[in-house]
Amino acid sequence: MNVIYIVLIIIGVILGVAIYLLPTLFAFSRKHDYKWIILIINVLFGATILAWVIVLIWAVWPTKKTLIDPVINPTGGYDDAYLGKRAGTYKKYSNQIHSLQELYALKNKGAITEQEYNELKKDLI
Repeated sequence: MNVIYIVLIIIGVILGVAIYLLPTLFAFSRKHDYKWIILIINVLFGATILAWVIVLIWAVWPTKKTLIDPVINPTGGYDDAYLGKRAGTYKKYSNQIHSLQELYALKNKGAITEQEYNELKKDLI
């Protein structure tokens, strides 16, 4: 055999293995919670095209969502129940930012002095 054919065969095998393990590569690169399960299913059942497609979809599916989320919450937004305590924290800071914006607007309109603005801002922060 010619050296070129051997090189082409080696490249073809490497490419084939890479394509076969594509779902696993995606899962590991995205630090998927179920990367090891995806690897096992990919290796054992990936030859059946259906299993390969399923694990590929699973590997690229958003890790913070489940397959039932579009049915439960079609908007795709995150609510307090999903975010837990973090949502309350975001709301708290959002209220602070809003209050600071209102104070700044009052200062610019001349409704409060610079000194009053600084004191009220210090209380908010």
